[in-house]
Amino acid sequence: MCINQYKNVKKNLLTCIANIYFNRQCIARNLIPIYEEIQISNTLPAARHTRRKYQTQRIRDEIKFLYAKKQNLNYQLYQLHVQICNSWVLKYYFHYKPKNWINELALESEIAIHSVPPQDQEAIRYQVARNIESLYKHQTNPNNYLNRTAHNERKVSKQIKYKLSQPKAIIVKADKGNTIITLSEAHYHNKTKEFIDNSNFKPITSNPTNTYQKSIKQAINKCNLLIPKELKWKYSNLKPTATSLRSLIKFYKAGAPIRPIVNWQNAPAYKIAHFITDLLKTLAPLTYTYNVKNSAQQIEDLQDITCDNNLNLASFDTKNMYTNMPTSEVLQIIKPHLSINTITTTS
Repeated sequence: MCINQYKNVKKNLLTCIANIYFNRQCIARNLIPIYEEIQISNTLPAARHTRRKYQTQRIRDEIKFLYAKKQNLNYQLYQLHVQICNSWVLKYYFHYKPKNWINELALESEIAIHSVPPQDQEAIRYQVARNIESLYKHQTNPNNYLNRTAHNERKVSKQIKYKLSQPKAIIVKADKGNTIITLSEAHYHNKTKEFIDNSNFKPITSNPTNTYQKSIKQAINKCNLLIPKELKWKYSNLKPTATSLRSLIKFYKAGAPIRPIVNWQNAPAYKIAHFITDLLKTLAPLTYTYNVKNSAQQIEDLQDITCDNNLNLASFDTKNMYTNMPTSEVLQIIKPHLSINTITTTS
């Protein structure tokens, strides 16, 4: 009986959610549902405006009613769920179980199977039988391989944590490969500080996040050509914070320097930067004469080169390329490409 009530309440809840979505889409797309159609003999603009205002308000009231209904249905669903669990399911999750609990579970499972459609009963009965067989094997042999493995893994994990806590060591991910590195916490901090000191970073005394957020919002509001007015809110973070940095160790290089990984997701310019990047790929495509997409393309390009004993293959690495890239020169390279697409640029 409870299961059928649960199904009916669940069905009503899904219908209510669908109705909420429908009415919200009507407001977003400026549509009027059939149940809101009203006839007004007066065709003056003021009458049409009043009718439109009434219809919009009526839809909003309907949405409020549906949300209240959804809350009530959720509560009913929760009560039924608890009732069903207390009467059938939860007693099989306690550490202490009755002596013949597997036999009782099989009997109650068969009773529950009779409540599903006849065409699905055999498939469900087969799956239940396999699960009960697995439970029976686990019950008769509690010291099985899975239990021993889990116990050993927990034991090793505790030992590793204890070993790391003594010299204040930490485990960090390496820069390349599926590798982890163990080093002291002080050594990790020193390597990060060394990178910051050698990269011409300038320390500041206050957090500039709010200032950047204000400047970015002003720039977005002024940009009426590329960003529609109704979409401007999408490209600014509501509550931005300062970025965080973590270090990956380049164990394959002399001195094991770090590769800085900065989390920009909550930075003020994160969303607008993604938008501009996608825009530049379309409006200012750059030639990839000297670029390779992946190692397969590199091998294909090298096959066209005639090799002899005098051929030397050199590899050059640019240190901190992105942070040392001159912004003014990059803008001068992009501007001609934007001019071709009739995009006005400002300095």
